[in-house]
Amino acid sequence: MRGKRRPVRDVVAAGVAVMMSYVAAMHEEGVQLAVGSDTVEPGAAVLSEMMLLHDAGIPMSSVLQIGTYGGAEVAELSSFLGSIEPGKRAHFVLFDENPLENPEAPLGGKTVVKDGVVWQG
Repeated sequence: MRGKRRPVRDVVAAGVAVMMSYVAAMHEEGVQLAVGSDTVEPGAAVLSEMMLLHDAGIPMSSVLQIGTYGGAEVAELSSFLGSIEPGKRAHFVLFDENPLENPEAPLGGKTVVKDGVVWQG
């Protein structure tokens, strides 16, 4: 007689937990991480990835760097993207709440500035 099967959702959740433990270990060892997506909603996907990184135990200050400068570095675009510096493109997000105090802040209200256009979200 076969044993009772675990629901697929439980199996996937367990696999994600193992994967995220490896990601956290890589971060602790200094491996450069980045977030990114090829979905039609890349902003939402990046925020989801950032929340997963934080849930894996990576401090939010590091998560924010991974989600900005880290991606620009990996894509070899850090000379003009990824940080706020003179001469770089002024694309940035201002969260209504401080993500260092409230890690869920990136999922809440925000103001996006891209190509000089201000978007409220």
